[in-house]
Amino acid sequence: MWKAEASCAASPSRVWQVMSNITAWPEMLPTCDAVEPVDNNQAGPGVNAAYVVRQPRLPKARWVITDWRPGEAFTWVSVVPGIRTTGIHEVTENPDGSTLRVGIDWSGPLAWLPKLLYSRLTKRYLQTEVTTFARLAESQ
Repeated sequence: MWKAEASCAASPSRVWQVMSNITAWPEMLPTCDAVEPVDNNQAGPGVNAAYVVRQPRLPKARWVITDWRPGEAFTWVSVVPGIRTTGIHEVTENPDGSTLRVGIDWSGPLAWLPKLLYSRLTKRYLQTEVTTFARLAESQ
């Protein structure tokens, strides 16, 4: 799994407000061009909510939330033939505020392909995302 981590002075609840606002990511993150909710999640994010995400230099992907713990973490997956991509986003309290973690894991018989093609880009994107979430949480 590829992971990135950042600490910030904002409270976990403030970080969660920023990080869990998935449809606002295109305005917040340079790593995200578009996030479009799929019809089944008109009530907002939660387990089984689905989104089509477009990112620079990556294929469009459909993500489905599989674990949603408000104020703490969410996990979502994107599946294409032979590859399952799992993304994690979590926030925990630390003595100075919060620690944010994001990660990507590829599994399946063709998992070697995105690892080969996108490892460096993914590492950069994860670090950019976690530091941007931390900065935004601290500034609001």
